[in-house]
Amino acid sequence: MMRHLQLACLAACAAALLLTASPAAAGDCVVFSNLKHCPLGNAGLAVSEETLQVSGVGAEGKDGVAVTLSDARVWGAGVQLSDSDSNPRVILGASAGGEEISRAELVATDDGAHLSATFTGSDGPGTYSILVYREGRLVGSHGGADTGLFLNIDDWMELLDFIYWHFYNRMADGACVWTVDFPQPLSLVLPDGTPVKGDEIHLVEEVGKGGHYPYVAFDGITLRSSRDLQITGEEAQ
Repeated sequence: MMRHLQLACLAACAAALLLTASPAAAGDCVVFSNLKHCPLGNAGLAVSEETLQVSGVGAEGKDGVAVTLSDARVWGAGVQLSDSDSNPRVILGASAGGEEISRAELVATDDGAHLSATFTGSDGPGTYSILVYREGRLVGSHGGADTGLFLNIDDWMELLDFIYWHFYNRMADGACVWTVDFPQPLSLVLPDGTPVKGDEIHLVEEVGKGGHYPYVAFDGITLRSSRDLQITGEEAQ
């Protein structure tokens, strides 16, 4: 509950913080939250003490920002999308050794928004589990999801307000995890058609019997979008 209140506060303060942001031309890197950020594609970056604005983003979802990390095991940030006529599309990638090891994708369609993930591991794309929580309690799950399956978010218009994305490595088994937090519960549908309502989603890599993969940390995050966006509350360790 406290975390959701903090996220809502961050979203409410973001617009005011933009007034003090100093613009950077497309192609220029900036430092935000003590991390190096570089624009992707045609995006431009404007940074203030607590907000990073990513603008000039095209509707194709190819523009955004790349974050340089140093052997991180945890990364998280709040993302607020701007108003636009295009359907929202957000693609996040995590890299280790200069190669993408995982991706999370949120794509809005006529029947809702599809949330899915890809975990490459060491042997190519594998399966993952979808876990849905509400106020910290597990309310739905689906295991063995592959690249053809997704979690559907019915009331995706609520996603324009604020989303907190989180990526980390579980040291116990080496599995990587994407989490997506919302300020309030949303209506969701698991890949098998089961409806559920939750405010936190975990996409958990399913590690094979051979054990965890060679990497235990990651060195970069990319965030691409079909809409301009602002980032708040970013952290990495």
